[in-house]
Amino acid sequence: MRNRLLARTLVAPAHLHIACAAAALLCCLPLLFPGMLPASVTQDLTPCLGAGILVALALSLLLLGASACLSLAHLRNLRALGLVVAWAFIWGMGAGAFCLVALLANVPAPPEPKAPEPIQTTDTLHSADEPLLSPGSMVIPISTEGMPADKLCQAPNLCLLEEKHPQLLKQYMDRSPRWEPDMADKAFYSRPDHLVLALRPQGLVHVAFLRLAGGKELPEGYMVFKPGEAVPKAKDAKEQIPDVALDLGGDHYLLLAWRGTAHAETAWKAVNAAISCIDSRFKRLAESPTHETVLRMLDENKSIPGTAPEMRLCAVPTQEGCYQAEFYVNTHEGGTLQVRIIRLDTGKLIGAYSMPARVSARQGELLRHDLPGSVPAWARSGNKLAQDSPLFSVAEADKPDSFGVAFELWFTPYMNADEHRMLLRRCYSVQPYTAGRDSEKVLDTLMKEEK
Repeated sequence: MRNRLLARTLVAPAHLHIACAAAALLCCLPLLFPGMLPASVTQDLTPCLGAGILVALALSLLLLGASACLSLAHLRNLRALGLVVAWAFIWGMGAGAFCLVALLANVPAPPEPKAPEPIQTTDTLHSADEPLLSPGSMVIPISTEGMPADKLCQAPNLCLLEEKHPQLLKQYMDRSPRWEPDMADKAFYSRPDHLVLALRPQGLVHVAFLRLAGGKELPEGYMVFKPGEAVPKAKDAKEQIPDVALDLGGDHYLLLAWRGTAHAETAWKAVNAAISCIDSRFKRLAESPTHETVLRMLDENKSIPGTAPEMRLCAVPTQEGCYQAEFYVNTHEGGTLQVRIIRLDTGKLIGAYSMPARVSARQGELLRHDLPGSVPAWARSGNKLAQDSPLFSVAEADKPDSFGVAFELWFTPYMNADEHRMLLRRCYSVQPYTAGRDSEKVLDTLMKEEK
């Protein structure tokens, strides 16, 4: 019985070809009409639908091959040719039906890839809130999702390093622009050059390491906690939480000061997000506590894939007019990069920084150049901040005043000092450096935005 059914199928397989073509067409419908199913379902089914189309086509081809071989074995050459013609006709009709349905669906053409344009020809202003990749970035965005509000998070990597490798921890902090291990000022958060973890728009977590060696004492106003310790319950939901000194079990304390909307639950979650974020950045050193790991951590993210130069600018929220920038470029030859800052409304050059160009022979690789980190100390005279500061200023004024500037990146090769090539131009809205406007005034701005 089975042999007779199989033979009948191989002799007249047209109905199975029609079924396979119809199945393939049905698999195409959710792809042509994404609104048929919820977006999440369509996204999950897309690989299965593609596989279904291939399986239907492969099954039909396999059946055609078996039928044609059977006919040729019985010397029925014309019948074998007829089977091939019939298969082509059925799948041709299926393809025609697909084209008709696609026309009805009016599927838009895929967008043509736009070539990157590093040289901005207009004066459209970008916001100075772009995330930086450098290990010296002073602003890190955080999220409170999944963070507890009744106790502090654990800090296993920091505690392990403090217990077994305190010298490596100190070595890293001494060389990283993010940290000042001798930060003993109670109000360190009023100065611009410290790490900030931003929970926008609710507020900021100001962070610093404090080393209490040699009889130093913890500044007043901080409440000491151990990792995992329960936090005091707030009497009022809007009660301001205390500044936290996280005891790592040795000489080092992690100072965390929340400045933002006065909501205790949000504040404790933000502090925990900051602890978790910082501890995760020391995981590599905890797993491989060597001097080489310290050097790699200080020089990570030194390149990105790409061919067109890129720029990123980030404003530091602790002080008006303080910025960090990253330029990604590969000149493929030795030379000098010069950053020119031009005020758009006057056309006046208000700042210039020079740095040696980093070069790589690899194609499709852009090397990171930090501003001001890559600029030699002797060439930072135009910066209104300290020469060793990880931040730079664009201009100085007595009061804040937003204005537009153009950052131009020029290259001069060592072999031809008369050649000057513009590699990048990008415009931003910036503010001048206004000494005295500290994080408490930034806090007022954040609270107004929240209201």
